[in-house]
Order: sequence, then structure tokens, then C-alpha cells
Amino acid sequence: MVTITEENVEKLTREVLDDQRSKVKGVLNQPFYRHKIRGGLSVLEVTNLGQGKGWHPHTALLVDMDYIEHSKLQADLVKAGLGKQCRIDAARKYPGGVDGMLNYCLKYLHKAPKISQDRFPENEVIYNQVMKGRRLCQPFGSLYGVHKVKEVKEPVACCRCACTVWVSAYEPGFHLGNTPPSDKGQAKIVQPGAT
Repeated sequence: MVTITEENVEKLTREVLDDQRSKVKGVLNQPFYRHKIRGGLSVLEVTNLGQGKGWHPHTALLVDMDYIEHSKLQADLVKAGLGKQCRIDAARKYPGGVDGMLNYCLKYLHKAPKISQDRFPENEVIYNQVMKGRRLCQPFGSLYGVHKVKEVKEPVACCRCACTVWVSAYEPGFHLGNTPPSDKGQAKIVQPGAT
């Protein structure tokens, strides 16, 4: 797991968070990392403890990757303008291993943000404006859940009528038949046992 802690910013804006995200993506998309990282989960947390230190955006990355030297990743993050504080932990350091790391990342989804809204009500307004519509938890690569499906060159034909345009896989008798152009789009219902 990689935790990237940014320097505090006085004013929280969408541009600040977009810039941080694009810098992280820029580092992870470098050829060296593309060959080592298969996927992961990016989690954003923004806090403001009301101590006059401003807003504190930081990103936790749970990454499915081969071994990478901490010093190289740190140097690349700093070069990109990130990672003044960067921590990399192996699964064995967390109670429960990978499950423990995943629990750590996902806890941000159910806990209230620490933004000192009781003492500074405007923080809640700022936070809601900036975070509206933003994904706090974003999977990528092998953890995204999208698998490439090999395209079939020739369409699959119905064993009853040789129709190649299917409407539903759940109603095997309901499909679009190979009909003349004037009837295109009209559904035919084939009774079981009929040809």
C-alpha cells in the first residue's frame, strides 16, 4: 500500500484535487511502472483539523504490483510534485494482510470527514462543493473488474431459424428473426419445439 501525503493547501478547490490525481496517474503511467503495476484501488481523503494549517488532501493506493524500490517511487513522486511524505507498506505489516489493507482503505467510505465543521461551518460548505460528484474510491487495472472479451468474428446463429440478432439471453424463444427489411426490428416469438 502506498500513502501519498500532500502538503497542506490554504484553499481547497476542485483544481487542487484534479492536479493531485493527474500527477499520481502521470507517475503510475510511466513505462517502468506500467510493467510492474497490474491494478489497484485509489482512495482520496481530505481533512481540515481547524488548526490554521489549511486543507490536507492525501491519497492511499492499494496496489497489485511487483516489488518496487521505495526510494525510486519516492523520487518519481517528488519529481512530479507529489509525495513530500510517502509511505509504502507491505501486506505483512497490516493485521489481516491484504484484507487488512483493504479494510483500511475502505474505512474512508463510511466515516465522516474530519473538517472541523463544528467550529468552522464554512468548511462543510467548501468540502461539499469541492467533493460533489468526486469518487473517493476508484479501482483501476486488475481491480477495476472489467475483463477484455475476445470478439467473435462470426455471429452466433439460432439453432432453430439461423437468426443472428438476439434480443435476450433470458427468454430463449424471443428473438429478432432474419426478416425482410420492411419487417426489421419486429420480434418473432418461436414456440418451443417449433422450427
